[in-house]
Amino acid sequence: MKPFDRTLRIVPAGQRERRKQEWLADLHGATELDLDPADLHRGFRKTAWQLRRRHVTHGLTGKRGAAPMMIGWGTPLTIALLVTPYLIPLLGAVAMVTLAIKAPRCRRALAALATLWSGTLIYATAAWWVGFDYADANLAPPGWTQAWLPAFGVSVVTALAFAVTALTSTARPNRHTPSA
Repeated sequence: MKPFDRTLRIVPAGQRERRKQEWLADLHGATELDLDPADLHRGFRKTAWQLRRRHVTHGLTGKRGAAPMMIGWGTPLTIALLVTPYLIPLLGAVAMVTLAIKAPRCRRALAALATLWSGTLIYATAAWWVGFDYADANLAPPGWTQAWLPAFGVSVVTALAFAVTALTSTARPNRHTPSA
């Protein structure tokens, strides 16, 4: 792909054809006036990025209407709300298992606590979301979603137990204690 075509792809779709015609005329005029086409291409690229920034800004602030604004803000927020509740427990479990590997005395207990923590947190998050959706639709939530709060409580207690166990198992022994 030529640099000119790449620059045109930066320009918002509604303005591309007009800018293409203008810029091709500018390039044709530049050769007649012995101007460097590379300087013109740099100017085109700068203008294209300014147009793109303005296009995105107008979309996010509602100057192009409500639909682009809702799509611009709604899509990343929806993805964040759907992915984050499940990503945090999984990343937390990975961190917990990594810590468990470094604590040889209670490796199994730490691995079990990490598994219990991530499982209860994922269950609590899923149950809360499903219950929320059912309540939003004025329907009775399924029975399995009723225990989301106790499951969340278990995940908090499990995380605290993990932290205490990890800290006590990796602590250095007191050097001043005489060994038998």
